[in-house]
Amino acid sequence: MGEFSFNVGSIPVSGNLGVRYVKTSQSSHGVAVINGENTPVEAKRDYNDTLPSLNLVAELTPDFLLRFGAAKVMARPGLGSLTPGVTVSVSGGARTVKGGNPNLDPIRAKTYDFAAEWYFNEASLLSVGLFYKDIDSFAQNTNERRAFNTSGLPDSVAIDLGASPDDDFSFSVPINTPGGALKGAEANYVQTFTFLPGKFSNFGAQLNYTFVDSKIQYMTSKGDNSLKTDLTGLSRHSWSATLFYQGDRFSGRVSATNRDDYLIQVPGTEQGFTDDVHGQSGNTFVDASLRYKLNDKMELSLEGTNLTNEPSQTWVGAGSQLPLDYSETGRVYLVGFRYKL
Repeated sequence: MGEFSFNVGSIPVSGNLGVRYVKTSQSSHGVAVINGENTPVEAKRDYNDTLPSLNLVAELTPDFLLRFGAAKVMARPGLGSLTPGVTVSVSGGARTVKGGNPNLDPIRAKTYDFAAEWYFNEASLLSVGLFYKDIDSFAQNTNERRAFNTSGLPDSVAIDLGASPDDDFSFSVPINTPGGALKGAEANYVQTFTFLPGKFSNFGAQLNYTFVDSKIQYMTSKGDNSLKTDLTGLSRHSWSATLFYQGDRFSGRVSATNRDDYLIQVPGTEQGFTDDVHGQSGNTFVDASLRYKLNDKMELSLEGTNLTNEPSQTWVGAGSQLPLDYSETGRVYLVGFRYKL
C-alpha cells in the first residue's frame, strides 16, 4: 500500500492505493455414501485472488469531506458449505438433506463508494453515500423437495431417524451463480444536543436510512437459470433511530430499527412455489439500555431487547405472501454488574 497527498487548486486531496494477493489452500473432509457404505472422503483445491483498492478524500473545507473508494473484494464461503459429505436431519415435520460443495468459489465483487460528510458541530455528522457493487460470483443454496429414496443414500438412514424412505425431504446444496448488480444510497445524521441548557446538553440522536436495489441471477438445483431478483437477506428499505444520554455517571439509550420484507430462499421449496420465492416479513425492533457508574470501579446496567415483542413471520410467493411460519421470541431483560480491578 502506498499513501499520497496533493492539492487540486486550494483543495487538499489524500488517499492510498494498494493491492492484496491472496492464495487459498483448502482441504475438506467429510463422509459420503459410496456403494451403500459410509466412506471418508477428502477434497483439496487451491485458488488465487488479486485485490486492488483505491481510497480518496477531498477536504473541500475543514468540516466538509468528499470520499471515494473502489476495490475488488472476496469473501470465502462458510466452512459448513465446503464439506464433501452430507447431513440428514429429521426434526418434527422438517426433513432435510444438506450436502456441501468443496468446489464452491468465494463471493467476488467489484465495489464503488462515494460519500459526502459534513461535520457541522462537535461530535455531529450529516452524511450521504452512494454505493454500487458488481457481484461476479455469488454462493446460493439450491433446494428441492423429493423422496428420500431418490437420494442414493441407504433407506436405513431415514428409518433410523424415524422417517420413511418414501417421505419427501428438502435437499440443499450450495452452488455458485453468476451474481448480479447491487446499488443503493445511505444517509446518516448524528448530533449531540450541546446547544441545550444544563443536563439536556448530554442528550443526542442518531438516524440512519438505507435504500438498496439488487438483481441477482439464481439457479435451479440442475444448474439452469431460475429467477432474477433481490439478494437474499437484503431489505430494500431500512432505517434506525436512537436517542441517547451520556452523563458523567448515568447513560442510556433507546433505539428502534426497521427493515422491509426480504427473501430467505430463491427459488422456493414449498409445493407449488418452486418457481417463486420464500421470504421473511419486515419488522421493527425497539431496544433500550441504562448504565449507572457507582464509582470508578463499579457499574450497574439494565438492558431490554425486543420491548414490543415484535413477531417474526415467513411466507411463500412474492405476490400472495401466503403465511408459512409465525413466531414470537418475547422480550428479553438483562441485569448486569461490572467491577474493574
